[in-house]
Amino acid sequence: MATYARGSPPSRCAECGNVLVDALVLSCGHDLCLSCAASALRQTRSLSGRTVRCLLCPSITELCEEAAKTLLNQNRSTPQVSEVQAEVAILPNSASNLKSPAGLGQVLYPPRIPNERSCPRRDAESPQSMDSSGPRVVPRTHIPAVSTTSVSPKQWRDEEQVWHGRTVHIFRCPEHPEEPATYFCATCECPCICAECVIQKNGVHRDHEVMRVARAHEVLKSRAGALLDEAIALEDDFAMVGDRIAWRRKDIERAAARGRASVRSAFARVRAQLNEREAELLESLDAYESGSLSNLDSGHAEYGTRLNELRRLQENLRARCRNDGDAVEALNTYSAAKAAIASLREAFRQEEFNSAPPEEFIGLAGSARAELDLHAEGLASLEEAVASLCERGVEPERVKGSAGVSMRRNGTNFVGRV
Repeated sequence: MATYARGSPPSRCAECGNVLVDALVLSCGHDLCLSCAASALRQTRSLSGRTVRCLLCPSITELCEEAAKTLLNQNRSTPQVSEVQAEVAILPNSASNLKSPAGLGQVLYPPRIPNERSCPRRDAESPQSMDSSGPRVVPRTHIPAVSTTSVSPKQWRDEEQVWHGRTVHIFRCPEHPEEPATYFCATCECPCICAECVIQKNGVHRDHEVMRVARAHEVLKSRAGALLDEAIALEDDFAMVGDRIAWRRKDIERAAARGRASVRSAFARVRAQLNEREAELLESLDAYESGSLSNLDSGHAEYGTRLNELRRLQENLRARCRNDGDAVEALNTYSAAKAAIASLREAFRQEEFNSAPPEEFIGLAGSARAELDLHAEGLASLEEAVASLCERGVEPERVKGSAGVSMRRNGTNFVGRV
């Protein structure tokens, strides 16, 4: 609210044209007298009761509590249109100079219509109504029906919010869906918010650095490019991990093949006694290979999904942030991309990946060939060693170091590296 001092150049209301003493200064630059401002507040009917839509343009202004209270008191002191039962409405200061126009079914109107959206078009008025020096004459058939029914905030919340007309394309605040998203928090860099999130005492973004969406769009264009570069670098890192997973797969396949060949060669000399043991060891090796490859395949699929997500984020950043499109959509895309990239990078850092070649079966097979020539009956301990190896080999990336397996028969030590 603004009060104009005496002696300053007189300003007039942008709606009714009266000289302003107390006025409401809107964000669009239009000044309204208290009567027109109260009418605009009543016609806006926002849930918070502190949002005013300009009567001359579609811009929206958020009011402080004191200004909203003043306009609400002005509304209570001003009679509603539906309460006026007279067929002729005449300005008070010109009532003595007005004459009833000829013809029936006509009424007199003030020089300006407070709300263009609830009245007929100006080109439908008579030539007399275009003269600002006297009252305008409008046929009774063109008088609009103005509803004065008020909607409480509770009734507004209970009804399903369906946006239509000019409000369809307006992005809404995620915390207050009934309010338009007109600000961007530079402190949190989250999706665009409304004024309620900033000015409320318990607002999430109170005392944060907040900018209008148009200004924030210009400021964050360079940051969007840096975020795109970071996404490209992260894509290269994921591609490198994918290559290492492929190499690890080949190493496991070769190690499993060497293990099978070594075990078959060792058991060939004692086939008569150890057919059952051989089958059990081969089954354990197959389980180790299938489990390891299954884990690697699932990890490879997960990295592929993350790569696709990164490519999609890059396309969105290129399409939304480098073009002069909708500022709110571009900022929301930037915020979502930044959060997704941070999450992917954190997951990438936390995962441990062991790219060492699987040498577990090499020592096992060599020791088996050397010892089976002398100790055919000592394979019971070897079976336990293979079982332990297969239990730890289901998750090959967690295998660290090696352990020794020894078995004794007739005072001779058998040592296998697993």
